[in-house]
Amino acid sequence: MAARGYPRFTVDIDLLTTDSRVLDRGIWTDLERSGATIDARRGGVLDLRDAAALLALGDRDRLVSQVEAHLSDVRPDVRDVWSQVLAATP
Repeated sequence: MAARGYPRFTVDIDLLTTDSRVLDRGIWTDLERSGATIDARRGGVLDLRDAAALLALGDRDRLVSQVEAHLSDVRPDVRDVWSQVLAATP
């Protein structure tokens, strides 16, 4: 986001992956034992806001085209959310 002029300051590390295995709590056991706090979840309100900001700040047509080229690869509920993001942004 910061590369697009929309900084978000946090003191954690965000990882983005399309591999749903990361949502399995067991995969993080060793890391949690080491004292790390793990918050594995699907996209939330901040992610939707970030997507809307990218569309507003970036080359909207190119970004929309890139996302829609991969929509067939995601769950139907993600497609619905994408439609909502598009409808809510100019």
